[in-house]
Amino acid sequence: MSISAEQFYAPDAKILVVDDNEMNLKVFLGLLKNHGMQIDTAMSGKECLARMEQNAYHMIFMDHLMPEMDGVETLRRIRELKTNRSKDAVIIILTANAVSGAREMFLEEGFADYLSKPIIAVKLEKMIQKYLPAELLLRNDPGQKEEIPVTTGAHDEDAQSENSLVDWKKGKALCMEDEEFYREMLQLFLDSPSAVELGRYYEESDFENYRIKIHAMKTNLANLGAASASEMAKQLELALKNENNVSYVQEHHDEFMVVYESVVSEVKAYMERR
Repeated sequence: MSISAEQFYAPDAKILVVDDNEMNLKVFLGLLKNHGMQIDTAMSGKECLARMEQNAYHMIFMDHLMPEMDGVETLRRIRELKTNRSKDAVIIILTANAVSGAREMFLEEGFADYLSKPIIAVKLEKMIQKYLPAELLLRNDPGQKEEIPVTTGAHDEDAQSENSLVDWKKGKALCMEDEEFYREMLQLFLDSPSAVELGRYYEESDFENYRIKIHAMKTNLANLGAASASEMAKQLELALKNENNVSYVQEHHDEFMVVYESVVSEVKAYMERR
């Protein structure tokens, strides 16, 4: 019988999460903060390989789409790594493009399993319980104080207005109903230079880097609860990924930027209200 998500505690478990998106790493760490695990991060395939030469991990969570070396290519390099100290690690792929047949494709490549983004806490916890060695899964540390999600009371903005681009309740649900954790994600979003970078790639007609950046923005928007804006980013990404349809991007880039800035304005307003 598996230990419930609320109870599992694994202080000897060593996990590596690989993602080029800082917000995704922050979310991952936040979702597992109460389980006592030893978690390292890497922001590229190259850094992942270096980490695996230094440490013996039980599980590795690998982002699919990363610049220079994506998750699949990184896995292939791992197989060739003679100085790999994590040969027995279970490797899970993380993907925001969970299309039909994706699981089978990733399994054929050699991944143990896959998780869809945005990551749902209970699914992540179940995945860890499924693949971690049973002896590492313990009941909660008797000396560990139960962490109660921090809330600041009901917000007027929690009641969605008809024109709101951000579903605050959904965003907080993705952050385990932890208001403080959610606000950290919102601040990270506000501090991100993504819009400036995307605009520069567009002006320079650098559509390869544009595709990589819009992919990251799609996930970040979904993490906040901005589903419609995330969907717009997804369509821009798919236009370049599947058909290299630059004309679609040229037709819809400005529209997306307006919506993105509107999300930024809503987030700023949320952060200013207590």
